Amino acid sequence: MNSRKLFVLFGIMLMTFGAFDALAGCETSCNNYIPATIGSETAHSSMGGTTLNNTTAIFNAFPHMVIYNGNGAEIDSERLSGGGYYPAEPFGRAWWECKEDLWFIADVGREDYGTRSSNFMWGNSRAMGGFTLMDYGNLSFPAFDYEGTTHPWINLGVAKPNGAGAWSANVFFGADSRTFTAGDNDLTHSSNGMGALFSWGNGSDLNVSAEVMKKSEKLEYYSGTDVVEDTDGFFSGALNVRKDTTDKIFQASIVFGSGSYEQNGVTDTYDTSVFGVYASAGKFLKNACDGQTSIEIFASMGSEKHEQGDYDDKDSMIAVPGVRVAAWEQISRHFGIMGAVYGAYQLDKEEETDGVDPDPEEDNFKYHWYDWTAGIFYQPKENVRIDVQLNQDNLCNVLSLGNEDPLAVYIGATIGLN
Repeated sequence: MNSRKLFVLFGIMLMTFGAFDALAGCETSCNNYIPATIGSETAHSSMGGTTLNNTTAIFNAFPHMVIYNGNGAEIDSERLSGGGYYPAEPFGRAWWECKEDLWFIADVGREDYGTRSSNFMWGNSRAMGGFTLMDYGNLSFPAFDYEGTTHPWINLGVAKPNGAGAWSANVFFGADSRTFTAGDNDLTHSSNGMGALFSWGNGSDLNVSAEVMKKSEKLEYYSGTDVVEDTDGFFSGALNVRKDTTDKIFQASIVFGSGSYEQNGVTDTYDTSVFGVYASAGKFLKNACDGQTSIEIFASMGSEKHEQGDYDDKDSMIAVPGVRVAAWEQISRHFGIMGAVYGAYQLDKEEETDGVDPDPEEDNFKYHWYDWTAGIFYQPKENVRIDVQLNQDNLCNVLSLGNEDPLAVYIGATIGLN
C-alpha cells in the first residue's frame, strides 16, 4: 500500500474517531477530552522546535523541570526510513521520584551532549537544523565527528525541589576503544568524553542552566616499532536563561567551543572555534488544556572559524528578524494535531584565505527563508501519548499517484508513571 492510500485511510480513521467522540457529547469544554500529557521530542520537532509549548524538549535545557511533571518515561525514534544522513537511532529517557523529593534522571541514546541544552533552545532537534548554518548539536572535525564517542552516551542525574523552585545536576559520559591486529600491525581507535549540566529555577519566573563537555579521540597505528598517532580534542559549553513575565517569555542562549586536530606528519594543527548567541521573546495566544498557540520573535548570531597554518576559514551568520508560530490542538477525545511555520531574514558571510593569495576570498548571502512542520498525536489514555511527525515531502505530494515516500518520519511516546 503506497503512502497516499495510507494517508487517506488515516484521514478516514481520524474523522471516524472524531465522529464517535462528537456523539459522546456536544460540549466544547476540556471535559470532553482526555487531557493531553506532555509531548515528546517528536512533538517538539513537529512544532518547529519551539520550547514554549508543552514538550519534553525543555528538559534538555532545564532538567530540573522534571519535578513539575511527576514521574514519566519517553521513547523516541530517529528518522524511520534509516540510512542517509540521519540513520535510525532510538532515544530513551526516564524520570521518577526514587526517594521523597529526589528525582532520578536517566537518558540513553543521545549523541549531542555538550551543546544539547543550547541545541534545543535555538530551535534545533536531534535531526533538524535551527536558525544557523552551523548546527551546534553536530559540530565536526575533518576526520572525526563531534560526538565524543563512536556510540551514544549515557546521562545520569538528579533533580530536587528547593523551596518553590528546584535544581538538577547531571553527568554524561562515554568511552569506546577498538583495536585491529594483523601480524605486527595494530590499529587502535579510542574515544572518550565526560561532561556535566547544571540547572536551577526559582519555581515561578526564572530558569538558568550551564553545560560543559570535554572529549578526546585518538587513532594509533603500530607497525613494528613505528607509531603513527592522530589526536583530536574538543571542549564545548552552553549557558541558557528563561524569564517568564505575566504575558511574555524571554529566552537567551550562548554556545561556545574550541578544539584542535593533530595529524601525524603534519606540522600545523587544525584548530576550530565556534560561538553563538540566540535571544527570543514569545507569548501564548492560547494556553489551555485542549491546545496551545505560541508566537516567537527571535534573533541569532553565530560564527565558526577553522585555522591550519596559513589557511583560514571564517563563517558567520546573523538571523534577524525571525518568527515562529507553533500550535497544537485537541480535535477529538483522543486525537490532536500540531505544527509550526518559522523563518527569518538571514545574512551569511564566508571568508577564506589559503596563504597563497594575499586577498581573501569572500562570499556574502542575504535571503529570507521559511520552513514548516506538522504532526498528529494520539492519546489513548490519560498517561499515554503517541506523537507522529508527518513527512513534509509526502504532504506536499499527497495527491501524487504512486508516491512511495514514508508517511511519518519520527514517532515518539511519553508515558506517565504516577
